[in-house]
Amino acid sequence: MTEGRLVIVRHGESVTNAARVFTGWLDVELTMRGRSEATRVGQTLAETDCIPDIMHTSTLSRSQESARLICEALPRSLDAHITAHRSLDERHYGAFTGRDKSEVLGAVGPEFFDEARNSLIVPPPPLSGNDLARLRNSRWPSSRLSLTGTLTESLGDVVLRVSRFWQETLSSELGAGATVLVVAHGNSLRALLVVIEHLTQSELAARRLGTGEPLLYRFGHDFSPTVHGGETMKPPPTEQV
Repeated sequence: MTEGRLVIVRHGESVTNAARVFTGWLDVELTMRGRSEATRVGQTLAETDCIPDIMHTSTLSRSQESARLICEALPRSLDAHITAHRSLDERHYGAFTGRDKSEVLGAVGPEFFDEARNSLIVPPPPLSGNDLARLRNSRWPSSRLSLTGTLTESLGDVVLRVSRFWQETLSSELGAGATVLVVAHGNSLRALLVVIEHLTQSELAARRLGTGEPLLYRFGHDFSPTVHGGETMKPPPTEQV
């Protein structure tokens, strides 16, 4: 049996979340609501006595800003134990990047829209030179995107990189009994759920993680979660006087 605990949390609401835009590798900031959500995560961890020993984030600003705000709400600093990993970055949304979700739905139709978002094998169309030109003229920071690197990712591609992170980092930390907090993104965390819960394609399509909503996993034999789906973390109720 392992005594480690894993808390996963999607970063607070970003400006592109609020605008209903496909974000992917765009490096955007949190909204005021997103900052409040991240602070509340830290308060919830403190109030439920689930203070992390180790914290991992992605390399994207919205994840790192959320981690910083969570730390500021904790009773002790974890700055020395926070590490950023590209394996936890959001998926590359290819040609969908920076586009309004309703606009994309109308352009590609509901069947491909759902398949590109939820399939483990079907990615969005790859990013093109025209897409890069469009993004350079938008208000969203797009310096991370490049035609010489990754052009799109399926959810299965993200599962592969997150699986390596689990094998090389998380499993050993949890096996040593640590409480580990992972602050990342909707799709990289869904990929992590595939790894730890062995989700089927249909189960994955049904799973969504809200911004700033921590989820706790405890593990038993062979790192099997003791509660399928994890435990939703909420602060204890205030005692009535």
